[in-house]
Parts: sequence; structure tokens; C-alpha cells
Amino acid sequence: MCGIVGIFNFDPARPVDGDLLRVMNATITHRGPDEDGFYLNGPLGMANRRLSIIGLADGRQPIANEDRTVWTVFNGEIYNYPDLRRELTHRGHTFRTSTDTEVLVHLYEEHGEDFVRELNGMFAIALWDDRRRRLLIYRDRLGEKPLYYVRTGGRLLFASEIKALLRDPTVDRTVDLAALYDYLSFQYNPRRETIFRGIVRLKPGTMLVVSADGVSERTYWELPASADAPRSEDEYLEALRALLRDSVKRRLLSDVPLGAFLSGGIDSSVVVGLMSEVLAEPVKTFSVGFKVAGGYDESTHAERVARHFGADHHTLVVESMDVEHLLPRTVYSLDEPVADFAAIPTFLVSEFARRHVKVVLTGEGADELFAGYEHYRLAAMLTRYQRLPGGVRRFLSALGAVAPPRLAKALAAGALDSLAGFRLVKSVFRPAELDGLLSGDVRAQLNGAAVQPDFARIFARAGDLDPLNRYLLADLATWLPEDLLMKVDKMSMSVSLEARVPFLDHRVVELAAGMPSTLKWRRGGKYILTRLAAGLVPQDIIERPKHGFRLPLDRWFRAELRPMAEDLLLGPTARGRGFFDADTVGALWRRYVGGNDDAFMQIWTLINFEIWCRGFLDQRDAAEAA
Repeated sequence: MCGIVGIFNFDPARPVDGDLLRVMNATITHRGPDEDGFYLNGPLGMANRRLSIIGLADGRQPIANEDRTVWTVFNGEIYNYPDLRRELTHRGHTFRTSTDTEVLVHLYEEHGEDFVRELNGMFAIALWDDRRRRLLIYRDRLGEKPLYYVRTGGRLLFASEIKALLRDPTVDRTVDLAALYDYLSFQYNPRRETIFRGIVRLKPGTMLVVSADGVSERTYWELPASADAPRSEDEYLEALRALLRDSVKRRLLSDVPLGAFLSGGIDSSVVVGLMSEVLAEPVKTFSVGFKVAGGYDESTHAERVARHFGADHHTLVVESMDVEHLLPRTVYSLDEPVADFAAIPTFLVSEFARRHVKVVLTGEGADELFAGYEHYRLAAMLTRYQRLPGGVRRFLSALGAVAPPRLAKALAAGALDSLAGFRLVKSVFRPAELDGLLSGDVRAQLNGAAVQPDFARIFARAGDLDPLNRYLLADLATWLPEDLLMKVDKMSMSVSLEARVPFLDHRVVELAAGMPSTLKWRRGGKYILTRLAAGLVPQDIIERPKHGFRLPLDRWFRAELRPMAEDLLLGPTARGRGFFDADTVGALWRRYVGGNDDAFMQIWTLINFEIWCRGFLDQRDAAEAA
């Protein structure tokens, strides 16, 4: 696990700026505090910060092939590297290290740019082919590892985190207004374009080819968007059990201590249960308990699961929180505004676990694979709902005027086509609300810009799937990589901890994507996963309702954090930015403090954005947060 950066000059005669490369690399020292490494070759420079996990003594990057014509820097883990190494050795390749990184250069020699298809892992890879004078950059299939790039001043820069790109003074810090629109719509930005104009994220399953002739991008893997060949329920169950066991086993490869996050929910409990079947010693598990008024504390459930598996369990008990310090730190670590307040406990439990281990396994991804969230209930109902006559659906939608907000949104979504319904269900601010929220200048500059075109492409690909599987496919392609996985990666790596996600082994994902939706939602979500958990996880854990993380931020913003919230929303700094209509923000705040709980996510999305602005646009608190 590491961080990578690089510079490529399109003019072959222009040598790379080594000082800039070193500054960029130093910016992400938290991703790899153990050592650094550099490769400079005329117009190209690549660098790495290393968190030593495998091949502790000899894994320093960059790493080359036998004749030093192929070089790579790499962030992540290749879980099938022992198999690949044996095969490559049999084919005559010579290895100088014991690290997984070295298989990349030899695989490239065998398979060319398609070598990435042989990998089982999470990764961001940069590979330089000196003979062909081209740079290849890859992001893993599901987007577990981040990778960003920008073209500026006749060169391309890439990095694991945006803040490293911003060390180049020529990189534009202007806010991309279309990305802002989508952030306000969905609480994160699902676009390929980031919040910074000109900085682009490499999408999951995508590669970049860079040479003096220019830049091209292509997809090497996409989520399956068609139903699997028919199998029985038991056949699916056994296939899932076998793949998940193998996935967990592969993710235990490590030369340093490892453990697992344990929330007490079914997902992390299944992971810990499978780990306990493989490891000879007790699994080290970590959870966070919040003993704060109004919060929801799952630590007792986690301790129950840990006792069941004989785990070596550790609980961080939080009785008070310095939220005014934690929010700037977590927001800064995320690079882009992401209004996911679960970043706070993810950071806290990561910092706590890092005192004991260097690697953790987590339960992320199961909800998106097997329909674990409540908004999938609507998608599961849509197949029957859409059989109703249009007039009946319009009538039910009209009832939303007198229904509670969540029910009103569901009724309105049911009257729409599946794409429009998905956008509505996922929305924080609806388009009509954004028309009032955004300033006239911002609306004029947007000039009717379309909302997240990728949603339309995903739904078009998934045309033969039922509504639930369409929703799952869209979330796996957008929300999972650019919100949930970025939260896990950026929070864990901010304290130099590697997080591995067994549910997102691409073989598990491909199996789940092809399953009929009746194996995912049946009187509730994650039906087939609950079957798999039976006999492994305590039954009371399987049956208890899903809660997720909740902190009483809504109560705090109305009470002890109210001065901070009002400054972030209504103060002169926020008003002076010109993004929002001040009267609309003021009216929203008054409704919220007056008791309108349904306004919380809108308030939190705006507060989070202003904290981000102060860290990145004003560069206030950024040095302290780093």
C-alpha cells in the first residue's frame, strides 16, 4: 500500500522537474511513511511513498524488469501475486524481490497493456515502457484505489491524491460548477471531472495511455449488466460461499500484523467469521463506541460477535468529540467535498487500529452488491409498481403533497422512468431547489448543464435488468467508488493504515451482478448473504435491523455547534464566495433550527462544502490538517 505521483512532459526534449516531483511525493507521505523512491528519465518522472506490507526488505519502488526497460510505481495489493509469480518464473522471468509489485513489469512483458486483466487486487498503477516511450496508468476494477490526473503547462501530472497535484502552482483551483451541481444533488460528485476544473479522476476499470502524441483513455473492465445463466438458489449460495472464502483468504497475505474492522453488522461479522476459519491465531478486531447523547452505539453488538469468534477485540470508547477539529481534518483528507459524515468514525477507528496493526479487512461493498440499504426497497417494488396504469401512478405521486418527505419522494419516483426515479431517490437537493439555492451568476454559467451523464449510460447498459439490479449497478459504478470507497481509502491512509475489501473481489462482484434480484431483496435486503451467514454468525446479529453510523450532528448544529454552523453557512466568508443565494440559505437555516429535521442533509451538505472551501480554496487549515 502506497501513494504514487508522476510527471510526463509532452515535449520529449524537456526534462522533468525533479523538485516538483519531490514536493508532490512529500505531500502524500501519510500514504507511505516507510520510504520513498524516484525514477527520472528525460521527460518522465515517477515517484512512490511506501507503506511496507509485503517484501519488507526488498520492495522499494520504483521496480524494473530484468533489462530495466519497463518501470512501475504502484499503490495497492495484488492478491494473486504468488500464482502469477510461479507462472512467470516458469516462463523464464527472473525476480529480484519478494514483493507483489515486481509481477507487474513481468506480466507486461508477457501480455502487453492488457496485463491488468490478469490481476486480482486493488491498485493504481503507473508503468513506463522505455522502448515505446509511453506511460500506462491503470485504476482497479471497482475503484478501491484513487488516481487523479491533470494536463497543464505542456505536461500531464498524476497522483493518488488531488492535494499532490495542487503543489504545481499552474494547476487551476477554480471550482467546476457542474461538479458542484452534482455534489449538491447527490452529496458527492459522481463525475469523471473533479470539483477542480481540469483535474480528472481515472474511472474504475479504466486505463490511460500517455505519449508524446497525446493521451487516450479506454475501459478494460465494466460491471456486468446482464443476467447470469440460470442457477438454483443453492448453487448461487455455494458459489458465493466458495468465492468469498477464497477472497478473504487471499486478503490475509501480509508480512505485517493485520486485523479487521467490526461494527457488529452482518457484513463485517461474515468477514471476521471467515478470517477466523483461516487464521491460526485470534483475529484482531476493532470497533468504535460512541457514548454521546443522541448517538447510536453499535459497540456492544461488535463485542458480542468478537466473543463468538474468540477474537482479540479492541473498542475505542468516545465520550466526547472535538468536532470542530475533526471536520476540517476529515474533509481535507477526502480531497473533494463528500457529505458522508461516517468519515468521522472511519477516521477514528482507523487511527485506533493503526496503533496495533498495519492492515485491516472491512465489510464495505456488501450493501451495494446485495441491496442492503432502505432505498433499494423502492427499486424492489418498482417492477410491480410500473405495471399499474399511468393514471394510477400519477395519482399516487400526487399524494406526496401530504405524505412525509421520504414517502413523498418514493411516490414521486414511482411515477417516473427508472433513471429519473433513481436520480430523485438519491437526491439531496432537487433541481427545482437548486434553482433557488444557486446564485444567478452560477446558474448563468451552468446554462442548463446536464446532471451526471454517466447515470444515463449506466441505465442504458442495464436496459434488460429489473429496477433493483439497475439501481445496484448504478450505485456500484458511481456511489461506491467515489463516495464510500474514497471515504475508506482516504481516512485509513491518512493514518497509514491499509484497508482491504473482500466483498469487492471482482469475481464476487461478477457473480452477484448476475444474480436475480429475488436473491438480494426478499422481505428485506441481503437475502442470500443472510443465508450464507446462517451457522457462521450469531442469529441475533443476522436478524437485528441495520442502523449504520449515526452521530447527533443535527442536534449539535442546533446547540453547541450552532455558532460554527452559522459562520460556515451565513458568515461573510461563505456569503462572499458567490456560489449560493444568501436569502435562500438563510431561509433553509431558519427552517432547520425551527425543527425541520428533513433539512439536515441539505444543511450538512452546505456546511461540508464551506469547510472544504476553507481548506482548499482559501488554503486555511490545510497545513494543519495535513
